[in-house]
Amino acid sequence: MRTVSVVIVTWNVEDVITPCLHSLHADAGDIDLDVVIVDNGSTDATVERIRAGFPGVRVFVNRSNAGFPVANNQALRIARGELVLFLNPDTEVGRGTLQACLDVLDRDPGAGMVGCRLVLED
Repeated sequence: MRTVSVVIVTWNVEDVITPCLHSLHADAGDIDLDVVIVDNGSTDATVERIRAGFPGVRVFVNRSNAGFPVANNQALRIARGELVLFLNPDTEVGRGTLQACLDVLDRDPGAGMVGCRLVLED
């Protein structure tokens, strides 16, 4: 089983983080997920929702907004996976997406990263 670290930076996203994490876990299949969230000092219930609904997710809270690049690097330093997925908190992962990305990386040893097609609700 492959481990993929999923890095998510949050800041006041309590309304979108739950659907994001549900979709991610629903699509995992045989992939072992190491989800690392760095919260940039949210003043809403973002951290509480994550901790209450997703106890397996590692959440690190910055006292203030350290910025998107800094927070990503904080998470990257503690990521445990052989691969890393940087994911925005307002994303809902479609069925089969994670495995399709792994398949591309497996087929092409020269590929260092994979991007996905963005499909909006409208």
